[in-house]
Amino acid sequence: MLSEQRWKTTIFKVLYDEFTETYVWEAVEEVVKGVIRAEVKTMLVPLDTFKDAYNGLRWQYNAKIILEKIEEKFSNFIYLVSKDIYTVEFRYVYGATKVGVGSVISTSRLFAGVPKEWGLSRLEKVVKHELGHFLGLGHCKGKCVMRFSNGLFMLDYKSPYFCDSCKEKLKEALNKVNA
Repeated sequence: MLSEQRWKTTIFKVLYDEFTETYVWEAVEEVVKGVIRAEVKTMLVPLDTFKDAYNGLRWQYNAKIILEKIEEKFSNFIYLVSKDIYTVEFRYVYGATKVGVGSVISTSRLFAGVPKEWGLSRLEKVVKHELGHFLGLGHCKGKCVMRFSNGLFMLDYKSPYFCDSCKEKLKEALNKVNA
């Protein structure tokens, strides 16, 4: 059963910038524990650490550069940033992941103009989605948390749960890690 899996390799890190509210990283910590059953350590990593990832013309941070920089010091992480992020492929992203290494997730658009609970619901979906990518899952066509979202409407619409097929893939990925 998925909920009985344990993350044996190491502690999973939830990193956050100096602008991230406590309730946000605490919520992410709970999602990580629920999905991969890992021991979680939280840590402040100032956004200034990634000055070279900032694109002043876009007023955004390049998620891939942030991932590369964090990878130099950490593995098995989610880094929460309160500023907008992008990749070369997309104008903005809610998250970006390097399989088996870690993820960067922006809360910038998730909480804008909505009640806190709605923002937390969006964040839960993004965190689960990026954890799926971290474990090697691709996008899903069903009403699943692994479904691609290119806007808040699509993010709000998709399920906060893994579909049966993705649950099985997640279980297999966790079994490989725990072997």
